[in-house]
Formats: sequence, structure tokens, C-alpha cells
Amino acid sequence: MPSSTSSAPPATSAVAREHVERIRRERYYIGRGEQNPLAEDMHQAVNYLSQELYSKDVHFLMELIQ
Repeated sequence: MPSSTSSAPPATSAVAREHVERIRRERYYIGRGEQNPLAEDMHQAVNYLSQELYSKDVHFLMELIQ
């Protein structure tokens, strides 16, 4: 019976690592030397959401309860 702690073969690990690296480069611009064009929009959206969400103690409390 195979052990559940055995690691994947090196070729499979290399393929998986390259797949993750490709996603990092293409989708999130990590390691590309340029900024993701949506980064500023995301930054503004997160700031707006956090200001609105926590502008009242009730919102914070409801989020905490959830």
C-alpha cells in the first residue's frame, strides 16, 4: 500500500511548479518587472470597501460575528 506522505515524481513536481509560475507571471504579473494594470483599481476598491465596511461599529461587529 503506498504511503500518503510520498512526494510526487520530480517530473510531475517540475510541471506543477512551472504551471504555478506561469499563472503568477501571466495573471498576477509577479516577476514580470511591470505593474499589473488592475493593481491601482484593486487598491482603490479595497480602500473604499474597508472605509465603508468599518465606518460604523455595527458593521465591524456584524463581520466579526459572521
